[in-house]
Amino acid sequence: ASAEVTIHNVIHDGRSVVKVETTARTTSVIDLLYRMRHDGESIFSVSGFKPIRFINRTVENSREKGSWVSFEDPERVVGRSW
Repeated sequence: ASAEVTIHNVIHDGRSVVKVETTARTTSVIDLLYRMRHDGESIFSVSGFKPIRFINRTVENSREKGSWVSFEDPERVVGRSW
């Protein structure tokens, strides 16, 4: 299996943020028994390291799961799962 985490400073909606991207994959040999793919993305504000958005997607064999959460509106948290 392999996994990777990357961290970048980027501009999101006109403000400086930290973007964290994650990936995980099983290798082709393991895929014969159990195939897994994962992608995630989190965005945090530079000031205070507050969460702005989170996206997660995982495929295990043929089953896909995911979630999305937004903290952009300070009055409420919005999310969705599938």
